[in-house]
Order: sequence, then structure tokens, then C-alpha cells
Amino acid sequence: MALSPWTGRETLDTMEWMDIANRLRAAVALGMAMGGVGCGPVVGTEGGETGDGSSSGTTSDTTTTATVSSATTTASTTSGDPTFPNTGGEDEGPRFDLGDQFFDIGEIPDVGEFDISCDPVDGAPDCAAELAPYEILHPICIDRVADAACDTQTEDDYLDAAWDCLVCSGSPERVACEPFSLDETTCCSWVVITPGQSCPGRPFLVRGDARVPGVVRRNDWSRPCSPNLVGLSASTRSILSEAWAAEGCHEAASVASFSRFVLQLISVGAPSSLIAGAQAAMADEVEHARAFFGLARAYGGVELGPDALAVDGALENAADPVASAVSLATEGCIAETVSAMQLGLAASRATDPAVAAILSEIAEQELRHAELAWSALAWMLQRGDASLRAAVAAAFTQAQDAVPRAVSISDDLDPSLLRACGRLTAQQRLDVAQRALENCVAPAAATLLEPWTVTAEHNPQLSSRGRVVPGRA
Repeated sequence: MALSPWTGRETLDTMEWMDIANRLRAAVALGMAMGGVGCGPVVGTEGGETGDGSSSGTTSDTTTTATVSSATTTASTTSGDPTFPNTGGEDEGPRFDLGDQFFDIGEIPDVGEFDISCDPVDGAPDCAAELAPYEILHPICIDRVADAACDTQTEDDYLDAAWDCLVCSGSPERVACEPFSLDETTCCSWVVITPGQSCPGRPFLVRGDARVPGVVRRNDWSRPCSPNLVGLSASTRSILSEAWAAEGCHEAASVASFSRFVLQLISVGAPSSLIAGAQAAMADEVEHARAFFGLARAYGGVELGPDALAVDGALENAADPVASAVSLATEGCIAETVSAMQLGLAASRATDPAVAAILSEIAEQELRHAELAWSALAWMLQRGDASLRAAVAAAFTQAQDAVPRAVSISDDLDPSLLRACGRLTAQQRLDVAQRALENCVAPAAATLLEPWTVTAEHNPQLSSRGRVVPGRA
């Protein structure tokens, strides 16, 4: 199902969620077929045959080319492959009892006040810094240099510490007011934070932290866009410009994520079709960034683009199959699926045709990127060993941790204006994320892990545990 027909829709009904889940499950089946060892469920055929590595049959009424036939699943071997033992699901490693713990995420709470994951600081002195309407202050504490006063710490020390704990929930802009100390071991300072978006696209994670470039003035990262500016005040246009520029920076970071993904695929001997798909997706992300920076220019009248992106340490575990599989599950299967659904809903609600067209196009491409991730991960699991599968299973049981709980730069604008301009509130993004995790990610993950689950009763449809929260978008 393409996302472009969503334009003008309020929400998705149950059948449409199922359609998207089946697209992801079909992508899993395609990846299993690529593996050539063991076999996954048959998707898009009658009868529900399964191959050697599957614990139970799975059928779907979705028409797809990703059909796995038991006649094509004879195990192949590649001697001398130390990276991926050809176990094909027949090894003696653990089999996963997904049970009721699988995606038992409950209801995602309201956003409330902006909350950063750093430890709170009690007793901090007041700071009377001047802030823009969308900026907030947060005290950041770092270890005190031995026998040194707190004012000897540099501004970069505090900003670097803020980056470490913000992840995707905001960007540290500058240090405000004088540094202070609450004990003999730490120095603290007030840091001005620009609340961020929910990491649109595929996040670029290094050591668990999302790397995102800053915004700079440049004229080579935007494409022409013509949103409706009638009735928008200068301050509103400025807020929208900054919001879309932030989105553009996240999409620019996705280019780095896909660059690393290509190297990871090459390092494990992936099929050429997966590598070509990753390269095509990387080119898509460049265009996504250009589109968002084009919107930023249209609203703000200023040419903007991404600054240099820090990539140090990004390839530390690039040749580790387990680390690669876990990052693929988190960044690709979970984050991009959620991002595609959020962009799709934003497109469906937008009343500005220019914005709706841009978001609809990007949402469909992000969903294709997610399908690529599910296929690649299925191939890795077929080729990997028990430790790789256990790590991936653990990543999916913690999928809700990949959903940032942040306010938006544009949350203070009128709701009808947000809707027209293709912006979701922070709560709407969380609501969509919950539905995406339960109704799309969970069924696809269950299908992915089905050959290694304990019993056939753990149905990949998760019909008894896939909750739908009433009234949620």
C-alpha cells in the first residue's frame, strides 16, 4: 500500500495498519529467501507451507513478490565463513519464548513538560538568561577537574555533556549564566536547549547517541518548495523554518547512517540487491534533506543546510555482525518504520497541498527503507548464530526505548496551523509511534523470530496481544 493516497485522511483504520504490517512481513520473507539457509514463512500464497527452519506456517492475503517456496530452501553452505556460520536455524542455541513480555509496552504517557534524560539537579541557582519562545534551560553537570575552579571548564565541556544525554530530544545551543557547583566533585552550568524532533528518518547512532549536524547558512542543500505563506506572521514563519531545518539535519544524518550500513552489508557478504538498495536509500535521504531545507528557506527566507557531521567512532563495530544486526534492528526496522508512519499521518492531515505532497513522497520512501531493513535483518538472522539472534530479540523487546519523548520546536503554534503545515505535536507523534510499534513492528518482529520461537502458539500476528488504544491516531 502506498502512502500517497493518505493525503486528506484523518487517521488509519485497522485494515490499513494490517496492510503495512504485511508489507514488512513480506520484506522479512524476502530476506529469508535471500539467505538460502533455512526458510521463512510463505507470504502471499495459499496453503501456508513452511520450510526447514520455520516452526509454524504463516499465511497472508497480501499480494507480494516476496514469496518463499519450500522448494527453494535447500540449505547451502559456504565453507570457511567465520563471520556467519551457516546454521539456518538448526543450531542448538536458545529458542525464544516471546510470551506476554513481547512488546508489552503499555500506554505511552503524555509528553507533559520537556524532560531530558540527564539526572535532575536540585538546588541550582536561578538563571535569568533571555530565551526564544521555543528554548528552555537545563542544568548540565560534569566532573570537576582536580583542584580547579568551575569557571575553568570550557563552554564546549558543558555542551558536549549535554549532547551525550539529549540523544534525539533536543540540541544544546549555548551556555547561559555563570557556572556553579553543588558539591566538591562536579561543576554545573545552565545550557540553553532547543527541543528537537523525534529523529525523523534513520538515526545515526554512535555509542548509543544520535549524531546530528548543526544548521548553518549555505545555498547548496535545498530544493525549490512553495508552501502557502498567506496569513503567517513573521514569527510563525521563523518557527516553521527552524523546525523544518531541524528535520533536514536529521535527514542529513541519515545519509551517514546508510553509508555505514553499506559497509556493514559488504563486511558480512550481503547479496548485491541489499547493497544496491542501501545505496539508493542513501540517495533518497539526500533528497529528503533538500526538501526539508527547501521548506525552511520558503518559510524563513534564508538559505540553510547542515554543518559538518562528527563521524569519529562511527565504524568502531562496523565489522561486528552482532553489533551490525542490533543497529539495523534499532535504526532501520524500528526507527524507520515509526518515522514512516509519523510522516504518513502528517501528510494525511496537512491541508497545504505543497507540504502534503512532499511529506507523502518522503513517507513512502521511508517505508521502503524500512522494508529494506527488515529484509536485510532477516538475511542476517538466517546466516547468523544464536548470539546474534538473542541480541536482536533483546533489541525488539526494548523497542519502545527507541521512541524519543520530546516536545517540538513548533508545539507552541496553533493546532490548526500545525495541521495545515504538516506538523504533528509531540503527543501525536508518540501516539502514532505506539500504534506503529504494536501493529506494524511487533508482527514483523514476530515473523522475523518465528523460526526460533519455542512454540507455534506465539503467532506472528500477535492477535491476542496487539492492543489498539481507543481514540488514538
